[in-house]
Amino acid sequence: MVARVPPSQPLGGAARSSDGGKTWQLGNRQFVGNVDLMDLHGVALGSPQVDVVFIANRVGVWRSHDRGEQWENVHLEKFSPICYSRGVQVAPHDPNTLYTCVGRNFGSDEGGVLRSTDLGETWERFDRGVTVGSTTFGVAINRQHPEQVYFCTRREQVFGTHDGGATWHEHRLPESAGQVIGIACASRW
Repeated sequence: MVARVPPSQPLGGAARSSDGGKTWQLGNRQFVGNVDLMDLHGVALGSPQVDVVFIANRVGVWRSHDRGEQWENVHLEKFSPICYSRGVQVAPHDPNTLYTCVGRNFGSDEGGVLRSTDLGETWERFDRGVTVGSTTFGVAINRQHPEQVYFCTRREQVFGTHDGGATWHEHRLPESAGQVIGIACASRW
């Protein structure tokens, strides 16, 4: 089990538990003293067979192959000019496929979604052809239909694809629903 340490804690960052949450160990040795690295925006786990943990922060996406003992930057900046990350999700059907929300910074007028199909080794723009008006804050994949992906921005925008990113539709939210920072996707029961 991996959790994001609440921002009210003095250190922030990531913590892990191997006993169902009874005890926790911080996994921040590499990040201590750097607020950009300690300010986590998302945590995702690969399948038990892959045993990889991903975190998203102001610098981008980080990966650990040893349950958070050591972290490596996947260097989104090699693949995108925007790499401030607000979240990361592992595809439910393929633990090698990841999606991350990006922007220039918290208040940016530019955002998008990047996808990796090789555990974060390489990344590509997933939301091609979409005009995003702010940093992207949440991405969700339908577990029953993984070709259905949705993401949201902090400026009342929700975008969705039902064909794995080939086409997109914008679903504008009312102005009163601004500052959207999370989204979920499920099939009808």
